[in-house]
Amino acid sequence: MKTIFDKETRDGLITRINLINENSQPQWGKMNVYQMLKHCTLSDRNVPGHNSL
Repeated sequence: MKTIFDKETRDGLITRINLINENSQPQWGKMNVYQMLKHCTLSDRNVPGHNSL
């Protein structure tokens, strides 16, 4: 199972995120770039130590 605590996995995710731009098309689902990044940002708040929703 992949984990963000593994440097190689984390670097791969960062690379993929950096490739996203306003013209990026979803490969699955229906979210646009703004909605996807907002979703990820809000989900990150659930990590212990961050503000609650």
